[in-house]
Amino acid sequence: MDGRLETKLGFDKVRAAIGSRCSTDYAAQRVAEEEFSTNGAEIHRRHLLTDEMRLILMFEENFPTSGYIDAIGFLEPIGKNASIDLLSLGKLRTLLDTLRKALHFFHTVKEGIYPNLQHLASGISAPAEVPGTCACCTGCRCRAGSA
Repeated sequence: MDGRLETKLGFDKVRAAIGSRCSTDYAAQRVAEEEFSTNGAEIHRRHLLTDEMRLILMFEENFPTSGYIDAIGFLEPIGKNASIDLLSLGKLRTLLDTLRKALHFFHTVKEGIYPNLQHLASGISAPAEVPGTCACCTGCRCRAGSA
């Protein structure tokens, strides 16, 4: 894509501003890698996702707003020596709990309220170590343990 148009429209500054507000390095990297688009359908799709997330953060009390942790730095070495230190284990527990809460939110929120984000979350199962069903309620549609 034409970098001059991206700069002229100020998208590079928007990307930098958003990246500076990210709570994790992974999120900032994803923002930096986001490609500029002039495709109307793609712009509309991204706008719908962004607007739904904005509404969730503004109005939904049950959506987790903290607990997002960069895990790559302490998970990659585990594959080599199959051990994890206590601090990393605590971080991993926090991250998995946040993931469960976010999935629970999307699996239980009324159908059609956040259709685009619900669609993205629909193919994601809760982490495998969660036994049976979601322990937070009965009748939950979370597919905990079905990974």
